[in-house]
Amino acid sequence: MTLKYRKSRKSANCPQRYITAAGYRLGAWQAKTKTNYRQEILPREQIQKLKAIGFDWGKPLGLASRGMTETATYFEENGPANAPRHHVTEDGFKLGDWQARTGYLGRAG
Repeated sequence: MTLKYRKSRKSANCPQRYITAAGYRLGAWQAKTKTNYRQEILPREQIQKLKAIGFDWGKPLGLASRGMTETATYFEENGPANAPRHHVTEDGFKLGDWQARTGYLGRAG
């Protein structure tokens, strides 16, 4: 669907609220795809296909930098820096999973 959108426009990216004529929420899908890309959970094959059609991933934000920044914010708001395993920030960053996967703060996944 992204390719079809690109053929009718000059960009592969669409507004987040864009819905196709068939009712598919393409804009929301693209936003989730960008989030998954930044969290490094998007399959390589999908990344390659989207790059091939000129998909713009937005401003890169290093996952390690993002995780450390979110951990500092969590600490300021909650006291201990270790977030619960299933803690997700307001904008969808899976902080608890990131800390567990990376061993950040000595957490034992």
